[in-house]
Amino acid sequence: MSPIVQYAVDAARYDELLIGASRGLRGVDSPSGPCVPGQMRLLVDVVGRLFPCERVSERSAAMCIGTLDKGFDVENASRLLNVGRLTEAACKQCWCFRYCTMCARGADAGSDVLSTDAKLSFCEEVRASAYSKIRQHLFLKEVPLFYATQVRSTNVERSVSI
Repeated sequence: MSPIVQYAVDAARYDELLIGASRGLRGVDSPSGPCVPGQMRLLVDVVGRLFPCERVSERSAAMCIGTLDKGFDVENASRLLNVGRLTEAACKQCWCFRYCTMCARGADAGSDVLSTDAKLSFCEEVRASAYSKIRQHLFLKEVPLFYATQVRSTNVERSVSI
């Protein structure tokens, strides 16, 4: 199998594990996209400001979670972590709630605060991605007869970046 096809099959198998593991909503839940700001990644700009990762804008005050001199701004990090509160009513009604991958970066409009409108503008893209992953999951469930060898030979344990 070509490395390109193998990568696609590995990615589909990885997504299948994530989608297949979902058992519905829990008693207390949130959209699954937000990470813990600064926990896994941390960006420090040239003047010592801290940002949750390399994907956010360094020009946005809303994305700054502290400085090297003063430490973490827990209040701003909390706002980023709880970005789901911006669109709580809309998110609760969305079929994609458990498969949402949107982070605070989607709510950044370049101002001092996170933007509800900016966040909602990315929803269609997130839903399309989730729909595609669910479609792949169903494909792998319904047609293993034709691709059993390829599916079994995938290495889903290795890191697959999507």
